[in-house]
Order: sequence, then C-alpha cells, then structure tokens
Amino acid sequence: MPTIQQADPAARRRAVRALVVVAVLGTLMILLFEHLFSESWTDEHIAFLLENSHLVLLFFLLLGLPLVGASIYLLAFARRVSAAERFPPPGYAVTRDTVVLEGAAARRRAWMIRILATVILLTATGTPFFMWYLFAQIAAPN
Repeated sequence: MPTIQQADPAARRRAVRALVVVAVLGTLMILLFEHLFSESWTDEHIAFLLENSHLVLLFFLLLGLPLVGASIYLLAFARRVSAAERFPPPGYAVTRDTVVLEGAAARRRAWMIRILATVILLTATGTPFFMWYLFAQIAAPN
C-alpha cells in the first residue's frame, strides 16, 4: 500500500494567496505595459531602440529574472528530492493528499524537475539574447 502524505490546510491557503498575488501583479504589469508601450510609442521610438539594442537586451533580461529564480528554486528542489530519495521531500507541505514516491521513482521525478528547470533557464536566458540579436540585425547597415 502506498504512503500518502496528508494535505496541509495552511499550505493550501498560502498557495491560494500566492496565486492571487501573482495574478494581480501580472494583470497590473500587462496593463502598465499596454499603457506605456502602445503601438504609437513603438512607432515613435523604434529608431532609438534599433540604435540602442542593448536596452532591448536589458529589458528582456529583467523580464526573465522571475523565470531564472523559479528555475534555480526547481533545481534546488530536485537536489533535495534526489538526496532524500523521496518525493515530496521530508518537511515539505503539500496542498492535497499526495502519494509519496521513494527510491527510483523519486529519482526519476527529480530528473524530470531538473529537465523542466533547465528548459526554463535556457529559455529565460536565451530569449533576451535572441531579441538583442534580432534588433541588432535589423539595425545593421546592409
């Protein structure tokens, strides 16, 4: 019979609060960017952006910082899962009743988390450089 880790109601409340905060902040950021960087703003400033493509790089690096942080957290979490050979690791609260994986199954889960974290990290760091390269190529004299 598999071991079941019982849900922690406090963890569920924290998760819901975090989701609400992230959703509100995300909505505010979208509205702010739509207001500040409208199509007319882009049309008026495209020459400046093309001349200063490093600012595009900086902008996209800043946008990717939360994803870099999330991937670093996931890598640390995967390390804890591997070290404990248990998923979820001891001491971690869960938001719903969860079947505990141990041994090889936990190591496979840690491996999948590492792959996800690596993909997120590569995307979050690669996109800014791609956008900088794209702007630099558009701005380059023919």
